[in-house]
Amino acid sequence: MGRIDSAFVSRQVTHTFVALDQSSSTVRTEHSFELEAKRPDRFYIREYSWVSKEGIEKPPVIHSGSEDNGVKSHRLHGPVLEGAEAERIAVIDLGRLIGQGEREVVNIEHFFVSTRPENPGFVGHLATEGCEQITLRAILPIGAGQRFTIRSFKSGADRSYRDEALAPLPVGDLLSPLTNRDAWTEYRSVIENPKVGERYRITWDI
Repeated sequence: MGRIDSAFVSRQVTHTFVALDQSSSTVRTEHSFELEAKRPDRFYIREYSWVSKEGIEKPPVIHSGSEDNGVKSHRLHGPVLEGAEAERIAVIDLGRLIGQGEREVVNIEHFFVSTRPENPGFVGHLATEGCEQITLRAILPIGAGQRFTIRSFKSGADRSYRDEALAPLPVGDLLSPLTNRDAWTEYRSVIENPKVGERYRITWDI
């Protein structure tokens, strides 16, 4: 699948990786996008990947949108499309036409179970035109993972030019709260004015 010409610019992005066990085989990810419409549209296209050929992949759950009689205005539009190289495309119906220059926040949750978790683990984002802020969060059970680092990669580079250790923090707010957040630890990095084309990742050894 090629990159899609989205009608929206992602101004602020937050990606959260939540490991639900010590081995990071059961994972919940949360994603928040503050979008600005380049042209009128009501459909946001979320592109992502799922690299494990084994395990469980559930459809995304949408947590955003205004409520009418308890029903969210944002919803998944049709099935998730799968590409040959682990690409995924989820189409989110925003419930109304978003006018040019108007902003809308979309919150999405994914649930995965992998029999072979990737090592090192990571959560990251590729900066695109118009992105003003990227927030990356890795939340793991206490004692899980080692050497948590924020890394930056130039466009097309395999080696990072920035490697900075991250200190553990108390777990912040989540779309789906943990039952006992004191049993987890959070590592977080906020990148202001990211450079277009660069990749930013929190990585850790599983």
